[in-house]
Formats: sequence, structure tokens, C-alpha cells
Amino acid sequence: MLGALAVPARGGFTDAAGTAKVRSDQAAILGSLYGGTFKADNQGYTNGTIRALRVEDFNASNAPLSVSGLPGPAGPVSSDRFFSNGDFSARAVASNRQNDVSYSFGLLPGTKDIAGETASYTKLFDVTGRGGVGDVAGDVSQSDRSGQSWRWAVQANYADGSAATYTSRAEDNADGKDHFATYLIEGLNKGSSSGATWALFFEDMDSTRAAASQSKRVSDFDDLVVEVRSPAGKGADLSGSATGSAGGVAVPLPPAVYSGAALLAGIGAIRLRRRFASA
Repeated sequence: MLGALAVPARGGFTDAAGTAKVRSDQAAILGSLYGGTFKADNQGYTNGTIRALRVEDFNASNAPLSVSGLPGPAGPVSSDRFFSNGDFSARAVASNRQNDVSYSFGLLPGTKDIAGETASYTKLFDVTGRGGVGDVAGDVSQSDRSGQSWRWAVQANYADGSAATYTSRAEDNADGKDHFATYLIEGLNKGSSSGATWALFFEDMDSTRAAASQSKRVSDFDDLVVEVRSPAGKGADLSGSATGSAGGVAVPLPPAVYSGAALLAGIGAIRLRRRFASA
């Protein structure tokens, strides 16, 4: 369970200018993963048993979040820019990508590049398909990153032969913008295991590119959705739907998810205390 949660007076979140309709679409993605009907619930969404809590996109702390949810000392809040210290499994669960682009999911080591050097992108898996659970494939059953820190990353490969890498640290990206929205999923397999489950929602809109895939005018944060579980595989069935206390069902995303609407605004704000940061 989370420690103290507080609703800050301002900020810490990427402005996605969402609407009730798009929030309903995101709730459908969560429902396809964890079962039940998800509805808006202050800090995110809930189906009555499982909660999805939005993690801040930026704040004054540069402390990485522990991917396994291990408690750390009380202190400044942490954002979703950096993760650290644990082994994990990850799988692609949804993708609303454009036709002229394909993705791979991975990470960049460290919390920033060394002066004069660029960290190498480490691919964890290629993403195939388009749609929801059952339509999209790509996973890694275990990646042991004990004692390490990293930034999540997506590499976009375009039909014109070009490529771009986007990370959870906005300063790494060509447009200087945030391309990830992250949820902490609470309520899975209560009493059966410890650890953490994260849902990463990726947006590929990049004002520095003129590719056809950049023709949309809004950020919808559903171009790729990846579920990460740590310790690796806890409660997850990488061959299909997730298993949780509410059950998992494999259902397609609703057509509304493929609209060009924005996602994630009005969800509210939570601060994730360094109970989930590495020591």
C-alpha cells in the first residue's frame, strides 16, 4: 500500500488537456487489463478493487523510484523520470500507433548522460500489432537491474528510414517534452505477493518531426501502453491477459481510443512519497 498521499496545489504533471470521453477510453484500456469497469476516482481510476494512481511527471526530486516498490527513507517526492534497483517483467498491452511507424521498448541506463557522451539505448523487445490486449505483442520475461538506475525509452522507427528515441526524462527528447504518463497499480493479488505494477502510457507526437505520423494535433498518450511488474512476473501472465484480484479479460480497445483526442487531464494529482524511492 502507498504511504501518505497528498493532493498538491499545483503541478508536477504534463498537461494533456483531456476530456471525459478520452478518460473513458483510458479506463477501457485499464479494464481490458484488470477486468471490471474502471471509473475516474480522484487520483486516477478504480474498478472497486484495483486502483490506478497517476505518478508525477516532474518535481524537485531527482531520486529514482524503486521499480519493485521497496520502501525508502521519508523525503522529497519522486517523479516517473527515473526508476531503479530491481528485476522486472514488461509487456506491451496496447498501441494506437500510426501506420508509418513501429516501436521497440527499452531503457537508457543512468539518470542522465555523462558530459560529452550519449547513453546507449538498450532494447528489451520489439512491439508488433496495433490495438489492445490480444492484438499487440512484445515482452521481456525478466530483466535484472539490481543496483542500477535507468530511464524508460521507446524507439520509434519510421517508414522513411529515420528513427527517434524518447525517454521518460524530458530533457533527453529532441522536443524537450515529456512523452510518458505513468500509473502505479494498486490492489493486485492482495496478500499473495509484494512488489509493484506500473502502467506506462507513451506519446510519440514530436514537433521536431514532419513525418506523417506527426500529423495529429493532440497528445493522446496511447501510442504505446506497457505494463511493468517487479519482481519479475509477479501476478502477470505474459502470454495473455493480466491476473489480478478482479480477474483479467482480453478484450479489444473501443473505437473511441483511436480518436485524436487528448488523454489524462483532470485526473488529479498525487505525490508518491519516497517510500517507493530507492534508498
